[in-house]
Amino acid sequence: MFFARPPFLEGVGRILDPGGSFEEYSRCGSPEQADRIALALDWHAVGQDLWRAIELAGFEEEPAGE
Repeated sequence: MFFARPPFLEGVGRILDPGGSFEEYSRCGSPEQADRIALALDWHAVGQDLWRAIELAGFEEEPAGE
């Protein structure tokens, strides 16, 4: 996720803030840096999904050399 997560009370306060003055996003030095970070986070999520699928399928790692 590439945005700040507010605490609970701040989240409740956002209901009363239709203008969005509480909006706060992560800032990067450049658009390229933001793209690199977002791409890395996307691939991290893909990796987690793959590991979860492997675990659910019941595959186990075979010992090396066999």
